[in-house]
Amino acid sequence: ADLLENYAGIDPAFIPTSDWDAEADKWIAGFNMTTIITKPTGVSNLLAELAQFGVVFWWDDENQEIGMRANRPLDLGETAPSLSDSTTIIENSGAIEDLYDQRLSRVLFYHGVLDYTGSVSDGNNFARVSVAIDGEAESAVEYNQTQAYEVFTRWLGNAGNDSVSNPVSARLLNRYRNTPQQITFDYDVKDITDVVVAAPVTMQSRLLQDETGNSLATQMQVTSVEEKVPGHRLQAKAQTYQFTGRYGFITENSRPVYASSSDAQKEAGTYIVDETTLEFGDGTGPYLMF
Repeated sequence: ADLLENYAGIDPAFIPTSDWDAEADKWIAGFNMTTIITKPTGVSNLLAELAQFGVVFWWDDENQEIGMRANRPLDLGETAPSLSDSTTIIENSGAIEDLYDQRLSRVLFYHGVLDYTGSVSDGNNFARVSVAIDGEAESAVEYNQTQAYEVFTRWLGNAGNDSVSNPVSARLLNRYRNTPQQITFDYDVKDITDVVVAAPVTMQSRLLQDETGNSLATQMQVTSVEEKVPGHRLQAKAQTYQFTGRYGFITENSRPVYASSSDAQKEAGTYIVDETTLEFGDGTGPYLMF
């Protein structure tokens, strides 16, 4: 907010800091940034550096504000609108692309700047590096290839911070472990509230199929929206958003055990699964921690 207001001249009315705070407190708590900028650097470049910690900033035309969202699973009570060939995508407008160059099998996150006046994009100028590797993805039975992504950040001070860099590395790897797919499609203005930049959606299209050829409901995130025919037709791009599974939240000590908890409690909590079967009594699998 400081960068946008005081260095880019953005009116504070366009920056909903209370919404940003709520998002950050829940999903990136403890991500306290500190750095020294020793030479003139564009605000857009600095925002791009911050985005590497797993956040996205965008201009929200409808609400006339700058949005901020963490790279995260759906929140409690949050739903992903369902988009499909039959209800949303205008006929013959859809196209799909495999983003092979964005797939990752390991992430190297350099932090702890040694010399702020030196290069902040050279690994030799950092004291620490956090590494996340998916050995199965690199094995012969899967991709049989190493695809590494390096992040160089000045935002964790001279000492660095493993408690931030480690989860960020893991989240990046989790999202891009499998080759991301991107869908481009046109839709009518009637669906404008369902197709919002940075929002997750569930796509069901002939372009996304399982091994039997059936349409496969796929979690995706809208990355861009463009008006093609003013007031009538728009075009969007969406990319696969890999946060599948049941994510849990830390619960109060008075919470009953899993078998005695209500469905609402199970949805809003975390329970320890049997370490042998990795299943609860109802046959469901373990919770995931974010």
